[in-house]
Amino acid sequence: MRIDIDALLEGLNQKFSSINIDSKRINQVLEDVKTKVESNETFSDFVEDIKTCMDMLVDWKNGKYTNISKNTINTVIIGLLYIANPLDILPKFLKKTILDDIFVIGYILKKIKAELEIYRQWKEYEEPFKEETPEESSQTIYIEL
Repeated sequence: MRIDIDALLEGLNQKFSSINIDSKRINQVLEDVKTKVESNETFSDFVEDIKTCMDMLVDWKNGKYTNISKNTINTVIIGLLYIANPLDILPKFLKKTILDDIFVIGYILKKIKAELEIYRQWKEYEEPFKEETPEESSQTIYIEL
């Protein structure tokens, strides 16, 4: 059986667009993915990219990062759902086949590679300008003249 991953992702994207996933569900998926990735060497080559996807999703969800397409958000969530529990999102006809997790995740990460890089650049630029906490702003700095 030959599987067209682009067609599969497009179908999942269309299906996913009609599903409302609330913040509670997203947080649960993020926790599940974190646990699975940290405890499974299968994902070791993709850990940084998966963590970046998770950070990007959180920043998007919190309204901090908006320079992202709905299609990419859907693809990221589909990828994370796949990591958390592949059987939850696969169409019925694929549940009886064996898909290589590495292939699927690698393909999804490759598909959003450019947007991940844009997010990393944004994050790198945004980090130095985070608001100081009251504890940080109350520190006294002495300057010798």
